[in-house]
Amino acid sequence: MRLVSVFYGSHEISVHNNMWTGVESVRYNGEKVASQFSWFGAVHKFTVEEDGQLVDYEVEVGFTLSGIGVNIWRNENPILLGLSRGTCKA
Repeated sequence: MRLVSVFYGSHEISVHNNMWTGVESVRYNGEKVASQFSWFGAVHKFTVEEDGQLVDYEVEVGFTLSGIGVNIWRNENPILLGLSRGTCKA
């Protein structure tokens, strides 16, 4: 199930969670760039090239009182905040 999609310029970062298998995955422009098992949330890190520059992304998935939340940072700058930082200890 897709939790969220975020667009940064012409690039899409989407976060997926399979509640039956516990596998979270992150896709960048449709390509899977990170995946891991977690029942309680995890931190996913990946590096991609954008316009000739290397860019670091960090995606944190975790639980909130209202459901599953997601944070996304690009080069340590937040582009989506849905959790308190450090909710996941990965």
